[in-house]
Amino acid sequence: MNFGVDVQRSFDIRRNWRATGGMRTAATDTLVLDQGESVIALGAFASGQWSPVAPLTLSTGGRFDRLTFGVSDNFLSDGVNNSANRDLSAATFHTGASWVTGPRATWYANVSTAFETPTTTELSALQDGAGGFNPDLDPQRILTVEGGVRGDVGGRLRYTATVFRTTYDDAIIQYLETTGRAFFRNAGQTRNTGLELGAHAALTSWLDASVAWTESRYRFARYRIPNKAVVDTLDGNQVAGVPDRFVRLGLRGRMKSFTLDADHTLSGEMFGDDRNTVRVESWGKGALNVRLGWSGDVGATRLAPFVAVNNVLNEAYVGSVTLNGANGRVLE
Repeated sequence: MNFGVDVQRSFDIRRNWRATGGMRTAATDTLVLDQGESVIALGAFASGQWSPVAPLTLSTGGRFDRLTFGVSDNFLSDGVNNSANRDLSAATFHTGASWVTGPRATWYANVSTAFETPTTTELSALQDGAGGFNPDLDPQRILTVEGGVRGDVGGRLRYTATVFRTTYDDAIIQYLETTGRAFFRNAGQTRNTGLELGAHAALTSWLDASVAWTESRYRFARYRIPNKAVVDTLDGNQVAGVPDRFVRLGLRGRMKSFTLDADHTLSGEMFGDDRNTVRVESWGKGALNVRLGWSGDVGATRLAPFVAVNNVLNEAYVGSVTLNGANGRVLE
């Protein structure tokens, strides 16, 4: 058995200024927020393993966390003191089992819960620009069930295969990004289901190949958004910013001091907003990057020059998405 206690403390000073043509003219007329933000985290945990028979290993553990968020408002010229404290706590656990049938296969299954509080940046992001912390933004609580198999075939092929389902209650969602600031709220519940496959093979003594393949289905199970006099229901919508398919293929060749790497990535389509009105297209043929390198000594100096070509197929693709950007502006 293992036992332990984590104690952490952080303190930040946050100041926000109103934009005045890209410059601050005077702190007295552009400063809109000045506050100290502290977090004190205390966590106690225990874990252990037991092998009742040689092929079987059981594991379990638990943890209790308590976090105190404090904000000290130093900007009082607005006539409002937003100083406050928030205490957030939860107990979490994990339990798992693995069964070894030989070097070719180890089967495993795990069940775990997690407790993730908002960050101070997420808590301090208020649309009206007021100081203090958002009293309505709560932690997200997570339940994950997974199972799979991993192994080594003849020392030339290593593989993993995992299926999972993760449920987020009160999931923290970025619901808006505007003027460089992101704002957050809790969605009722998301359910994330997926399959992950990975393999690395030594094809020859000088050539290796690898693949990482993810099929996923991230959906809002319950998500209601107040919209003036009505409430919009987004149940069943796809979680923004997550493609249903993501694939990465790789080849690495070696010959004496030279290496040649080819990395090919494909991504399925996704949505840039929770309402699923802004569609981000798939990567089509995908992004192929090729790199040729050499390493060696020149006199007493070690050199490793390389030449690379990115996006060899000249495919137009979106590599970064701003979630729920204002006025549908989600593409970077």
